Amino acid sequence: MTLLFQNLLIWHVILGILAIFFSVTVLLGLLKNAGLKKLKTFSLLGVLGFFVSWILGGYYYVNYYGSSVKPAIKSGNYPWAHGIFMETKEHIFLFIPFLSLVSALAIWLLREKIQTEPKLKKPLIFLSFLIVALGAAITFMGMLVSGAVK
Repeated sequence: MTLLFQNLLIWHVILGILAIFFSVTVLLGLLKNAGLKKLKTFSLLGVLGFFVSWILGGYYYVNYYGSSVKPAIKSGNYPWAHGIFMETKEHIFLFIPFLSLVSALAIWLLREKIQTEPKLKKPLIFLSFLIVALGAAITFMGMLVSGAVK
């Protein structure tokens, strides 16, 4: 693996984990009525983290994983790791940046209404929880796929 692909993979993971952390912060901020400025900041950082991680991971996947890593997994002891976990991870990760964007737009556009109107706040809390849960799930799946390579 070249240095470029090593860096892409490392930054994909780091930014994805940071985006999940920022999403957890948004979720907790909504649950504990944090200030709007914090919610705006962390929601924006989460969106940026997910999108940049998505782009870096996509470039790595198209230009390296598919031709080098995937065949090694499929010919190894755990060929199902790609078929189940990587395929699931790919499809879930297509949606997470956009779910995060919807959450951030709601926070930025609805402002104080989020704190005062439960009909707006509860679905946003659910969306934030969904982003965190899906982010944790694809992180775990990525660890399983990485383990299948060894």
